Amino acid sequence: ISINIPYIKGEGGTHGIIGAPVMEHFKSDAVLLNFARGELVDSEALHDFLNRNDGARYVSDFPDDVVWDHPNSILLPHLGASTEEAEDAAASMAVDTIRDFLETGTIRNSVNFPATSLADR
Repeated sequence: ISINIPYIKGEGGTHGIIGAPVMEHFKSDAVLLNFARGELVDSEALHDFLNRNDGARYVSDFPDDVVWDHPNSILLPHLGASTEEAEDAAASMAVDTIRDFLETGTIRNSVNFPATSLADR
């Protein structure tokens, strides 16, 4: 079973969407592949499922305190942003963002500051 959905915070979002009610429908030898977001899976429910089903497996690149050492978990490093192409794209975005700020005062893609555009100077 491969998870291919976005992580959406808040009420009605997808946090913990793969929980006990969903896992009840898994076969006892199900293999859950999660390369989307760690927060999509309810770790406690997953841990219980893996304990009850020796043939079940969890494969992910989001290590988690609850299942990281479970014998039926295979956890890999999260390397999605570590490709040469991704690093080039990130560097290019950083240059464009800094240039926009210096030339126009525009702030975008900030982690802890709202997007801002100043009038032309």
